[in-house]
Amino acid sequence: MTYQQVLENARTCIGPYCKACNDCNGKVCRNTMPGPGAKGEGTGFIRNAEKWREICVNMDTICPNEPVDTAVELFAALCKQYGLDPLADGVIIGHAEGHRRGVASNHADPELLWRTYDMGYTMNGFRRDVAEAMKNGAREEALDMPRYDSVAEMPQWARAGVQRLIDRGALQGNTDGKLDVSEDMIRTMIVCQRMLDEQKET
Repeated sequence: MTYQQVLENARTCIGPYCKACNDCNGKVCRNTMPGPGAKGEGTGFIRNAEKWREICVNMDTICPNEPVDTAVELFAALCKQYGLDPLADGVIIGHAEGHRRGVASNHADPELLWRTYDMGYTMNGFRRDVAEAMKNGAREEALDMPRYDSVAEMPQWARAGVQRLIDRGALQGNTDGKLDVSEDMIRTMIVCQRMLDEQKET
């Protein structure tokens, strides 16, 4: 099945709450499903999507508009960073597995999608791939984004926002005083700070 066929068939099989919108911004599914629809007033994901657009977070402009699969490398990096064994029970689980354990909702499970579209993936296979990537040192090969130890080293657009986080005590660095942050981490922290600022104003 091609990606275009997946898009065409999504609305017929993705479930009663997700509407497979062209723009996934949480408005249509507001307060109807966990995740994009959010809970309570249902504005969490809507506000996130609006903030992403304010700072122009559009993945098609950050990387080439072509198929990308970084899931294995991401999970390998996280497991290595936190000293986790991806093959150990409960370390990497899908939505359905988490639901059976009572720690997650039973929606958008990857294995359901993989089976539906006959993709040949399984959670056990994914966990094995993560373990293999860790063994082969995939983290060092895949994560080539520069890290910054001080505000002076950072891109100009980030300096004021990061300095503000430091002044507030939210960002302190390691025991040597080095910040050790990547651009992705900086963007995330600044977006979160902007959301908190707006929340205080309303």
